[in-house]
Amino acid sequence: MLLARRTSVLQVLQSFDKAVGDREAALSSAKTEETKEHAFHEFMNLLELYAAICNRKLVTGLAYEMIRDRLIDSVVVIERAEAWHNIIDQAIFHSGTFEELRVFLGKHKPIHIARREAADKRHRMITQISST
Repeated sequence: MLLARRTSVLQVLQSFDKAVGDREAALSSAKTEETKEHAFHEFMNLLELYAAICNRKLVTGLAYEMIRDRLIDSVVVIERAEAWHNIIDQAIFHSGTFEELRVFLGKHKPIHIARREAADKRHRMITQISST
């Protein structure tokens, strides 16, 4: 039983890592604005899906922690990339759009804030170094 559980956790993590990698690769290799927007929407939908999985406690333990951390880090990167904000606004059709992600971030607000502050601090350090 324990071996089956460990195998299941490993499969979940491998699947998540591959899905995120595939979405990030599609986004970085997109050549036109249309394909970039499509790739970004797919990436946001993936974040929403895994936020729902976490919110429903369909993963636990290490798998939950690793998925949680990747989701939060992805959101922090998106928050810092203002070019995508308008695309997100256009993707919101009703109050339920990205609801799972909002709920997830609400549950993990202290971690989200700490990661955002750490990203801001790194950005300020890099800016200071590059300006000298």
